[in-house]
Amino acid sequence: MIKKTVHGILMVSVLSFLILLWGCQSKEEKISYHIFGEEQLIAARFDGLWGYIDQDGDVIIDFQYESASSFHHGFAIVMKENLYHLIDVNNQYVNEEGYPYLKQDQDQYFFVYNERMGLLDQDGSVLANPVYDVVVNENVLDAQFYDDLARVSVNGKFSFISRDGNVKMSATEYQEVRHFNKGYAMVSKNGLYGMMNKEGDLIIPCIYKELSNIDPNGFFIGKTAEDYYVLLNEDHDVVVEAVEIQNVFNQLYLVKPDLISDDEFILYDQQGVLMDVELTESFVEHLFEELRIPLNKQYAINFQINLDEIITIHIYDAKDQLVFTIFEGDYDGSLHFIYDEKNTLYVMRQVSNWNDFLKEIYVDDGKEIIKVTHDDVKQLFLDMVVAANDGKYGVVNRQRETVIPFEYEDLLIFSDGIIAMKDGKYGVISHKGEIIIPFLYESLIPSHLIPPHDKFSPYDFMDYIDDNIS
Repeated sequence: MIKKTVHGILMVSVLSFLILLWGCQSKEEKISYHIFGEEQLIAARFDGLWGYIDQDGDVIIDFQYESASSFHHGFAIVMKENLYHLIDVNNQYVNEEGYPYLKQDQDQYFFVYNERMGLLDQDGSVLANPVYDVVVNENVLDAQFYDDLARVSVNGKFSFISRDGNVKMSATEYQEVRHFNKGYAMVSKNGLYGMMNKEGDLIIPCIYKELSNIDPNGFFIGKTAEDYYVLLNEDHDVVVEAVEIQNVFNQLYLVKPDLISDDEFILYDQQGVLMDVELTESFVEHLFEELRIPLNKQYAINFQINLDEIITIHIYDAKDQLVFTIFEGDYDGSLHFIYDEKNTLYVMRQVSNWNDFLKEIYVDDGKEIIKVTHDDVKQLFLDMVVAANDGKYGVVNRQRETVIPFEYEDLLIFSDGIIAMKDGKYGVISHKGEIIIPFLYESLIPSHLIPPHDKFSPYDFMDYIDDNIS
């Protein structure tokens, strides 16, 4: 038997925690993040219209567009008179006609013409004629490649096209078809769900009222017409049938076999094999100790909570070696994860001093702790830390010396400079704070490669304790 509180932790909170952390995407390594990109141009908005300027601040393409994107491999999307165009660096239209919708996906572009959707190559050649249904969500064209296949439809009948514009497979017999995910696309027939592979074969028949996407162990969880849950293995055979099935703890499976007791659960391992263990609170604590939840492909997190509600957090690398430990304590604080340009993980622990409300942020890479007394830390890049004091951003180095004064409303560091905002206008400054492009612009859009800068805060640990253990 297992207590209700532990049941709640298992069935709701840990699963939610796992999903949130699993959603953190990995970052690319060893990338040069340039403001101006290979074309040496950035989009700038001046007096309500968009144009393009170079690294000296000279206007290369006049301010004439209602919207603009950054250049990618020599081409950019702009809007004029409510129509989108694809232009080159010489401001020449790739195609003379404009489109009510034009959406980039790597080197291909979905376009709409005569109320039908097609696919363009970046040189403007038509890869797929505009014959497909147009689906718009919140004024954005609902078209994208997943696993290099894009779901399209003609009069509500679905198929998939590849990046060359050719039809890869037909799915016209299904009433609902979802995007591909790890080689599988969910489909439905007569209100019941199944799975199709990239060869177009129905590998899980449409017999389930609910069906999950494939998990990292290669399993699916389905709900039958009789309201029972099943665990399907990589061969799509039913391994377990039960009243309830949840995947938790690094994708172990918590199974309620019948309706006899609300508290009676059994556990299956990552291969779908029944574990010969009693699911007691001590065993749950052991599972917590062994828990590794991926932050990305390189790092995983484990957390411990003792009886005094003190949290200790452990960060492990891809070889399951302990990188560093963060002691959270019982104070009011917050924890954030951030990556630098080399994909090194840092942990920022912000704590409040109840006497003077001083905020301290520790930037921990496992080798040293950088203590900076600032209101916030936004970005780590090269040897620089973007921090904030009283709502104004500046830059300090690892020796806590101020490199850029705290006088900007926004800062974002790139390999070749810093985009900054001052008095409501954007410009570009050097890493030493010298003005490269004056603060004249309402907005600047740099190259399509943006350096890591957003803090990833996957979970509020104190809320977790308050909601589930108190």
